[in-house]
Amino acid sequence: MSNQEPMLSAQEISTRNLVSHIESNINQEGNKQLMLFLGIYLNDIDIVNRAIGLEADVAEVLSNRNHLILTNMGYRTNPPNAPERPLSPSSVVQNIY
Repeated sequence: MSNQEPMLSAQEISTRNLVSHIESNINQEGNKQLMLFLGIYLNDIDIVNRAIGLEADVAEVLSNRNHLILTNMGYRTNPPNAPERPLSPSSVVQNIY
């Protein structure tokens, strides 16, 4: 690795590995939505576009399964001190383009 290449955090590496695994099992229930959220959290437009191209529903509320996965990976699914509320990708996307 050259000095000009950014170092990836362990969280980003594991998230990108999970995205690769999800893509190889994309038709498993919940995987399209999870891929979309992971792309959003990584701020990676290519992953987001691939998930949308695979027909991830951008208005679908975050499933309990995916909430648990994201929380266990260290990603917040609601702002701190906010009441629990349904979360959808369209409610968390901020200037991703």
